[in-house]
Amino acid sequence: MRWLRTQIGRHRRRAGMPHLVFDDDGWERLPPKQMAQSLIQLVWAREKVLKANVNPTFTKYVGSAFVKNRLTSMTTGSVPMLNQGLSLIVRARAGAIWWAFKLALTRKIHARYRTACPCCGASEPENLDHVMLRCAKWNDLRVIMLEGWMTDSLTRCLDGVENPTDTIKTILLLGGEHNGRSIRRWPFHWRLEPNAGENPPPGAPECGCLRVAAYLATVIPARAAIIRALRTPVGAAGRADVTNSSESQSSDE
Repeated sequence: MRWLRTQIGRHRRRAGMPHLVFDDDGWERLPPKQMAQSLIQLVWAREKVLKANVNPTFTKYVGSAFVKNRLTSMTTGSVPMLNQGLSLIVRARAGAIWWAFKLALTRKIHARYRTACPCCGASEPENLDHVMLRCAKWNDLRVIMLEGWMTDSLTRCLDGVENPTDTIKTILLLGGEHNGRSIRRWPFHWRLEPNAGENPPPGAPECGCLRVAAYLATVIPARAAIIRALRTPVGAAGRADVTNSSESQSSDE
């Protein structure tokens, strides 16, 4: 009853059915049968509205055909070093990594990082496309782990596509599709057995999935350390400066 009392008005307005109840408490005075019918209509109307407003991340996930290259323990086995990177690929696909611009929007870090990367200082927001393709902080790692394979794979996959966006490139690097085309040899071509080690068996083709997993497993923890430093309370830093200044003055005296 408490939930209904606090939520009925909001859900009634969101469902676009203000006629069901004349005021936020009026539903409590309805006959039981009429109340039940009204609440059923309200719930179904709300579900219809929510279904129409599909989450853009879900739409992107389905449209990118990530479901065709699922990353599960059944296909990858269990290797500690790989598991972290593969988990990060799944999180990146689902939009579950909080990049700096989102942290800035929620006031976790300074507002200037809505439009600036905290890692390389570029005047563009840090997001998945930036980290995968452009962030200067990770240039050396990108060259070692991705550069040659990434350039060749994207060139072949995007042949004939005019001005492909960075988002399209990132989708392909994460194992997705664009216009029915995907990067060859991206998914696993063998099943890793427990305790098999971090390397593929002799003669197995190298897959893009492992390259991207290794890159993210290296970059994301290093990036997290940078973000943690930015989340230090400004007041604490200010107090530290005052303390250091006072100590220096005392020593001078």
